[in-house]
Amino acid sequence: MSCCDEKAVIQGIYKPLNERLIEYGKEAFSDVQLNNRTILWIFSFYEQSDDCEECRSSFSDMWDWFHKYGLFNNPVRSVKSVVEPEPHNNLIYNDLGFTKLPMHLFCDENGKIFDIILGFPSTAWLDKYILPIVKNDITFNG
Repeated sequence: MSCCDEKAVIQGIYKPLNERLIEYGKEAFSDVQLNNRTILWIFSFYEQSDDCEECRSSFSDMWDWFHKYGLFNNPVRSVKSVVEPEPHNNLIYNDLGFTKLPMHLFCDENGKIFDIILGFPSTAWLDKYILPIVKNDITFNG
C-alpha cells in the first residue's frame, strides 16, 4: 500500500486564524475587561529576556502612544494588547512560521490581521496608520 492510499487523519477541529487569535487574546483578559468592545487587537511577540535598551525604549514609546489617547482603558471601545514573552513556545507564532523578533500583529476587532510589523512601529507610523482606524470611534483623552 502506498502512502497515498491512506486517509488523512484530522488532528482536531480547524479554526480560522482570526478565531484562534481572539481566543488567545481572551485568555489574557478578565471578563470585566472583555465586556468593553474591542476596536483593535495587538499581539506582540517579544522576547523580553533578550531585549536591549533600544527595544525597551521603543516598546515604551509604542505603549505611551496608546496610553496618550486612553485606548487601553476606554470603557466603550478599547484596544486590547497581548504580549507573548516566550514567542518560540507560542503555537500561533510557530504555525505562521515567524522567526524574527520583536514582531507585532495588528488585528481588527474580529482578529483579522491588517498589518504585521517587525521591530517596533514608530509613533509617526501609529499616527499615520492606527490613529485613523480608532479616531472615529473614540473620545480622546489627549
